[in-house]
Amino acid sequence: MSELEKWQRVRLGDITSKPQYGYTTKSDATGDVRYLRTTDLTSGKVNWETVPFCVDKPGDVKKYQLEDDDIVISRAGSVGFHSLIKNPPENAVFASYLIRFKPSERVHPRYLSHFLNSKDYWQQITDKAAGVAVQNVNAQKLADLTLPLASLDEQKRIVDKLDAVLAKVETAQARLDKIPIILKRFRQSVLTAATSGELTKDWRKDKAFNIKNELKQIVENRKKSFELDSKKHFERTGKKLRKYDFSNLEEDLPIRNIPKEWEVAPLGNLISFLTDYHANGSYKVLKKHVQLKEDVDFACMIRATNFEKNNFDDLLIYITEDAYEFLGKSKLFGGEILVGKIGNAGFVYHMPHLNRPASLAMNLFSLRFDEALISSKYVYYFLKSFDGERNIQQYVRGVATKSIDKISLRSVFINLPSFQEQLEIVKKTEELFIQADLVEKKYKAAKIRVDKMTQSILARAFSGKLFSPISEDYRPAINTEALSSQSQQTKPEQKEATQKSKKEQPKAIDKKPERQPEVVTEKETENNEQTSELFKLLKTNRKNMSAQALFDSISDNTFIAIDDVFSELKKLIEKKAVMQIGEGVSSTFKVAKK
Repeated sequence: MSELEKWQRVRLGDITSKPQYGYTTKSDATGDVRYLRTTDLTSGKVNWETVPFCVDKPGDVKKYQLEDDDIVISRAGSVGFHSLIKNPPENAVFASYLIRFKPSERVHPRYLSHFLNSKDYWQQITDKAAGVAVQNVNAQKLADLTLPLASLDEQKRIVDKLDAVLAKVETAQARLDKIPIILKRFRQSVLTAATSGELTKDWRKDKAFNIKNELKQIVENRKKSFELDSKKHFERTGKKLRKYDFSNLEEDLPIRNIPKEWEVAPLGNLISFLTDYHANGSYKVLKKHVQLKEDVDFACMIRATNFEKNNFDDLLIYITEDAYEFLGKSKLFGGEILVGKIGNAGFVYHMPHLNRPASLAMNLFSLRFDEALISSKYVYYFLKSFDGERNIQQYVRGVATKSIDKISLRSVFINLPSFQEQLEIVKKTEELFIQADLVEKKYKAAKIRVDKMTQSILARAFSGKLFSPISEDYRPAINTEALSSQSQQTKPEQKEATQKSKKEQPKAIDKKPERQPEVVTEKETENNEQTSELFKLLKTNRKNMSAQALFDSISDNTFIAIDDVFSELKKLIEKKAVMQIGEGVSSTFKVAKK
């Protein structure tokens, strides 16, 4: 009987003690007894230094005292998260939203812990979780979960292998997790350099621009624009148009370290128009003329959530053409700067150009500029910089519900270069942001691959395939550590890492195997074409594909782990159905010509 044939499918409750609910009390920053909660598990590891204390400690601490190799599982909120307890403090108990299981002698605690991270486990949790507002499972449902159980000797082998392999994956994940922080700092440093004059220091040499004249021209253009708007308004309504308000709260200009060619100016001196939804009338009048619709109609209403989720397609709400015309003061054409006024007060967005009529929703301000003298994109970048955000936030009021008003927004000071330099700053900033976006795209792809790899390894482990006899000579190397750390390395470090990686990499699929390849008939090759998903992918794809690209493209049900991809590729190459081009991690594959 093979080792796999000895495996059994067992209930969790059959290989552990009776499940135990935790202790109910409130938590506090100080005390004598640590109080482990659901929120302490979600990071993956328990940091006992941050675990709070019981407000009222249990009468019998021993009843709830956590011990080595206890497994606690969250039953509500973050349902299914678990922790294998190691070296708990002397006085540490668990909260009532946790359920404790003590592994019996039939199961290795780490074997069970690894299973509780697997896709098999999480699928069962999803099926058993109940509740609408708060998802939850009870002790009986957890005890009824099933898992594949190997012999103790085999469990030990699996645990040792998983600990070693997943430690490397976790190292790669930890390095990848640093990349978003690095990218955020990079973008912020670009904005700081851009809006302080450092980014265009060389460009500015030997150029002469008169920013004071440009500011005067803005004022002149606003006068002419108001006169034209006033005339049109009188012709349409017979009433005079109320004068636009460009005032601000500040009398003195702040002192800033900016180039001598630049000026500091309040937004009120730069905008041509500042408006919001309620500029169109009172609540009563707006309710009469405007009804929001979920079904697609003439115009869309732009909300902060569209920017926060970067979704201007299926997250839109709509209004009729009559409502759109009624909301004439808050139409959006693209290029405006939008600022949150309630709730997300002070948050700044740049309105994209949409191929449909758009109007401003509630709780946002819209700022429009004379685009012949002020680049709205430059103003946006300044407001998104560290100095810009700080300037806005000083005018935000409220604690529970934060808000900012129009006059406060007009009082935010901008570091202002000439219009031509604004355009140059926008150009250079966006070039650098494109590079950051490319790194972010690669990071996301690598993150997906590493995350998928964890589940792939666990799936092999709990299906008895972790020790399948797959020759190392036929596995192209995938150095996730090198991939995840590229953004943090200098060029010399990258070169050294690459050389080290090459030395450590196992050989790629050998083009000339020592043993004689099988002799296959044309009919057998045709059968491969019909049954192999890898073969179909290579045949339909016009370009050569790497092993990783193949793995990312195949359906989850066809291959459980990346080793299976390499094993299948090996068979196809031996049968001369597929060719390998190149060596090592850069190798690609294509269908062999008959």
